Amino acid sequence: MLLRVHKDVLSYKAGAKFTKKRAQGNDFLGLREYMSGDEIRFIDWIVSAKLSKPYVKIFQEEKELNIILAPLLGASMNFGLQRVKQDYLSEVCAYLSFAAVQQQSSLSSYIGSDTTFQALGKSKKLEDVHVFVEKIASYDSFAKAVNYQDLSKQLYKQINQKSLIIILGDFFQAQELHLQVLANKHEIVCIVIRDRFEEKAIPLGLVNIIDPLTQKMSKVNLDKKAVYNLTKKLEKEDELLFEKWKKLGVRFVKIYTDELALHKLMAFMSE
Repeated sequence: MLLRVHKDVLSYKAGAKFTKKRAQGNDFLGLREYMSGDEIRFIDWIVSAKLSKPYVKIFQEEKELNIILAPLLGASMNFGLQRVKQDYLSEVCAYLSFAAVQQQSSLSSYIGSDTTFQALGKSKKLEDVHVFVEKIASYDSFAKAVNYQDLSKQLYKQINQKSLIIILGDFFQAQELHLQVLANKHEIVCIVIRDRFEEKAIPLGLVNIIDPLTQKMSKVNLDKKAVYNLTKKLEKEDELLFEKWKKLGVRFVKIYTDELALHKLMAFMSE
């Protein structure tokens, strides 16, 4: 998987830049008409003379990004009809990590589970990406609930430099994930990873279900009424959560485990 993901990122023609800012840098972007406040030293005198109007050069800022990946690994990630969500999440983290290394950004990571801990210190090395992704894929998330309060607290406490923080998970019962203080200091992006069955379940009748959190088996009647109630409950929770993120200026995207993540992911991150 790592070899395939690395190859995909390297061959992605649209580029893998997380942000693009216009400023006084080294890469020439183009020209525009002079505006009040522009520095005279950036006027292109040759073009200005030809067009009889002052034009200034625009450059792209070459500024290193500090990128933090924060995958949420709770018991609910051990579900998937086509692919287990935790495996899919590790692939998405691989895409983001390789893209960060390719653009020479500083990458680090914290895993959010029953406790929050640093999984990768600041790095720009491919070998460190391999170790990090393997940590996610092999992490035992059974019988663990994500401690959202501890996650918010630790990220605020540990991350001092202004950063792009990317939080990934299924975000079930995430009412205690408070991002307001973090969003005031950093740029926050949330990537919601779901299995389609979780949002559009079909009636299955009486079935045996193992709760990944308690690891206990029980019989559940997934009839039409039960499926309808579960679906509506999740829709309401998502509506409240996403509305809260919008008010905080937190960008987010939802990706399903049956989707090819690369193009959707990179298009979103480059917006």
